[in-house]
Amino acid sequence: MKEWFSAKELENLPGMPKTVQGIIFKAKKESWLKRPRVGKGGGFEYHISSLPEETRIALLKQAASVPQPPMMLP
Repeated sequence: MKEWFSAKELENLPGMPKTVQGIIFKAKKESWLKRPRVGKGGGFEYHISSLPEETRIALLKQAASVPQPPMMLP
């Protein structure tokens, strides 16, 4: 599972502000663990351990809902 998320990826998740700017503000205010984002326009990625609990739970549920391949019948 991923451990680092951009503000755009966190948009509209439970416990997160509704805008990228709001997420960036919250991250600064709460001193989230961050690293520079490589590629597309720079910015930062935030570590899952810094996020609110309800956001972490939502991300874990997203990761667990990856579709399984169909079963093969004999």
